Amino acid sequence: MGRAAIDNPAIFWDVDRYFYGMKENPCQNRRQVLEQYASYLDDLYPRRCCDENEEITHQIPVPKIDLCLHCPTCRGSDGAAEEETLEQKRRVATGGNQKDRKPKISNRIIGRSFKPIRGLFHALPGGKVFLHTLDKLARDTSIRNCGPGYILRRVMEQIPSELLDQNFLSSEDRKDV
Repeated sequence: MGRAAIDNPAIFWDVDRYFYGMKENPCQNRRQVLEQYASYLDDLYPRRCCDENEEITHQIPVPKIDLCLHCPTCRGSDGAAEEETLEQKRRVATGGNQKDRKPKISNRIIGRSFKPIRGLFHALPGGKVFLHTLDKLARDTSIRNCGPGYILRRVMEQIPSELLDQNFLSSEDRKDV
């Protein structure tokens, strides 16, 4: 069962309803799963794009940091479109280009964050686009410090809506069970 969950985590999406008698499951499609997972990642591994702390995030607990919601790279991702203050402009001006900034979130954190969702589009037409985009953006050091939640949202922007919004099949409707 463990290998089945890693290869195809969507196979167990129906467990709450099927085994525990819930009326319906919390998520009906992959978009809902990924949005909730991105929010979880934001809480677990906050953005490190604008902080002054040079300590690298390797594991939990993450370093104590002052969050900045006005990074030039990710500021529009959560609707924060407020005007920048002089202090924020100074940080951007002195920090240089995001590509030139030292990564503060380790490769291990990024890889570990995305492992549970790699098989979410298993055996679906177009599912390899998700993996390819996820791998490409996970390696992009210009957005690494914005955190795994931001990276996941960027991946979702590049996946066709019909693939993200396709409802899961209930256990009774699956032919491979």
